[in-house]
Amino acid sequence: MFPQPGAKAGEAELDVGLQVLAFYHANLHPRGSRFVHVCTRNRESPLLGLSSGWLRGRTLQRADCSGRILVRFAGPFQDPLLGPAETLDISVPCALVRAADSVGFADEGSSAGAATSTNSTLLPKQRPLLSILLIRCWDYRAMSTWSDFAVANDGMLRDLLDGECGIFPSLAGEFEVYTAFVRTSTDLKILSEHWAQAVLAGQNQVVWYFLWPCQNADADVSSGCVRERDFFHLQRRMERVGLRSGWPHPHMLYEQLAGKLWVPQMSLNRDYRIPPTVRVHHADVRRNSHSAAAQAIDDLVRLRDHVWSGSSTRDVSSFRGVAKLGFSWQGDDVVPFEGAKNLADVLCRLLEGRGNEQLSCIVQELIPNAVCEHRVLCFHDAAVGKWAFCRERLWMTMKPPGSHHKHQDVLEVTDFRLTSATVLSRDQAAEQLFEGSREMVEVVEQEADILVDRWLAWFRTETTEPPAVTRLDFLVSWRPGARPTVWTCEVCECGASLCSVECDARNCAALNWAVAEDPSGRFPLAMPRIRRNSGWKS
Repeated sequence: MFPQPGAKAGEAELDVGLQVLAFYHANLHPRGSRFVHVCTRNRESPLLGLSSGWLRGRTLQRADCSGRILVRFAGPFQDPLLGPAETLDISVPCALVRAADSVGFADEGSSAGAATSTNSTLLPKQRPLLSILLIRCWDYRAMSTWSDFAVANDGMLRDLLDGECGIFPSLAGEFEVYTAFVRTSTDLKILSEHWAQAVLAGQNQVVWYFLWPCQNADADVSSGCVRERDFFHLQRRMERVGLRSGWPHPHMLYEQLAGKLWVPQMSLNRDYRIPPTVRVHHADVRRNSHSAAAQAIDDLVRLRDHVWSGSSTRDVSSFRGVAKLGFSWQGDDVVPFEGAKNLADVLCRLLEGRGNEQLSCIVQELIPNAVCEHRVLCFHDAAVGKWAFCRERLWMTMKPPGSHHKHQDVLEVTDFRLTSATVLSRDQAAEQLFEGSREMVEVVEQEADILVDRWLAWFRTETTEPPAVTRLDFLVSWRPGARPTVWTCEVCECGASLCSVECDARNCAALNWAVAEDPSGRFPLAMPRIRRNSGWKS
């Protein structure tokens, strides 16, 4: 299923029982366990240890016909679900096994760095080209199905680490990964930026955060979720000591995207085609929810007149819009409303409740006649240029009205539809969405291309390093006989669903971003051909 590592041939023959240095990679465990090599046996959380890197071991068998050697790695090891183990028996590619005396290994209790050499022999005691601190959910078996976007899903990390253009096949023997398995938000407070700074030995050092920050005191109940304040405090601490945030994004950018903080201000610029949007604060809703709702609608009407110079209804009882929470995922907290009374109920529903830590909610005018979402995946193509991106278009259908909604008690706009995970081809989009008109498809694509250019320019204002990946979502409104209009719906982070696109390009872009400096000149890697799947991961 996964490609073989590209490491060059190791020593031709190794005797059984020989002391060796071998490259340990936790994902090679035959039963899918995720043991990390630890310094001390400790059942406290978070569990910290080496999940990829050179370790001491002993050969148990000669190389088999597939070019692998069974190695017994010396522990101690620990798995967040299975507990401790003194040794582990792993089948390792021959290219990643060295006789201990051939590299001058002396200290039985230590591990060695990975190689950065491009010579025919990998030298385990050289400095790694890349060091990664991976912060992830402790329960790696929480989800039984594969996913390309759910942070608690082990399959998502398997794709990134072991898939085409992933780290293991691209840099086997030349990288190290330290993993922190997190159980609760409190674990994030325990993680030390100074510890991370001390153990990451690579020429390039990044931190990957596979957690979802949520503004809820009970965030830990959901797999992969942590409290937003603790997440970003950790990210800020890591960045202050020089550890770059490689997944999903640096703190300032990721906070804007995850919190939808960019939406109200950017709605003032009509070139970005965002429906009029205002922010409603929790304290105002607590004081008088009906007054806050009526004022929000009045502000939306005035903003529409100011930005779009168009007439829209001023009847607060019939005004249609949508309320959205930041730091919320998969459309769970996107709720339509009609009129001030319904909006007041929606605001109370979204901002109140046990454990809720949200301080505001964005309220936006509803775009009528939505027929689909047109999404554009943008993969940074560093081999072509600093701000060059490969683009992949996606036509997404809408769900039936009212489906996939956890706020049914305040849902009064019965014809509101969220976007589905169903992808259409270009021809299918013309037939099913635009009554067979390919001209309408071309109009949408042209409008979307203009918006993509503008949003990539916006990213330049937020970071000097281009994002590895972003997904730009555009809502398409259309009535037969009219020209379709395209509106910005979402600017998504690296890690958002790929919607039937394989992970190869994302893997390549993320790896290129991580390896900012490469003395050998191999990086940045060329972007692979973008492939599609059936959508089973999305």
